[in-house]
Amino acid sequence: MYRSHIHNPLRRALCADALPLLVALVLTGGATAAPLSWDTAALNGIGSDECLALAEQEMQAMAFQNLKRDAREVSGLIDASSATIACIGDGPDSTAVIMVVGDEAKENTKVKDNLGKQLGKHKRPR
Repeated sequence: MYRSHIHNPLRRALCADALPLLVALVLTGGATAAPLSWDTAALNGIGSDECLALAEQEMQAMAFQNLKRDAREVSGLIDASSATIACIGDGPDSTAVIMVVGDEAKENTKVKDNLGKQLGKHKRPR
């Protein structure tokens, strides 16, 4: 019998986060998709807890509304875009996964790029 094991922590976390979205799409009949813009930012010398704190701080500074934070991600709304930053990593380094969805692809990309730029300022030299 074949057994699949996901050993990569990033892949395991992304798969766990994607499952509720897939279930929702199946149950709703797959509503019209909005454009998604995403990227990653490697944060050397910054653990995942500090990454979440920085993500929340930067989203506040950019005037995001309805900010919500849990153990793995920070999310909020700005204009017509919804953004989520998930921080993944063990030890002294983490990766911020920046995802922005909304009706306007250009606006989503702009928000994603601004978040990545702001988070990248906190990267520490090795």
